[in-house]
Amino acid sequence: MEGGGGLVRASVVYSSLLNKPIRLHSVRANRPRTQGLQPGHATAVGAMAKLTGASVQGNEARSRDLEFTPHEGVRGNAGTPETPNQPRSLASLDITVEGSASILLVAILPYLLFSRLAASTCNFTPLLDSDTEFQLTIRAGMLVLNAPSICAIRQIFLPTLNTIGIPPEHVRLSPDYEQG
Repeated sequence: MEGGGGLVRASVVYSSLLNKPIRLHSVRANRPRTQGLQPGHATAVGAMAKLTGASVQGNEARSRDLEFTPHEGVRGNAGTPETPNQPRSLASLDITVEGSASILLVAILPYLLFSRLAASTCNFTPLLDSDTEFQLTIRAGMLVLNAPSICAIRQIFLPTLNTIGIPPEHVRLSPDYEQG
């Protein structure tokens, strides 16, 4: 059943890390009843837009077309002036999403971990301040069908990150969560 949400989330995070605009069309077009972006997909795209100061068109439920231009108007982006209302840096993000917290976390974590490194080679200035801790709060389901549970995140995903050189102090999960 893949061919939709996962590809949308991956495309947006890679677009953000590489500072390349993308245009997606026919999103989830082969789904009989649920074509286009679902609310959870739109929330993930919206979160990445906030993290990157992106310009986005088509980010609403049931939209089959999406345009995402990361770092639009952020100081340091090649030839683009800073947008007056755009914050210079982000210290936190609070997201509420229909669906799985773990899928949203896995979708945006690559940008949170690697944006400073990517910025130096892909000509953008991230909104994430490298000198301060970033706090992400996700309000969503913890036991969602076809999504990793909080136990899988704690027992498999985080140890895997540690194995590849991202130690526990770089990604900490709060012990405060409600089951369900």
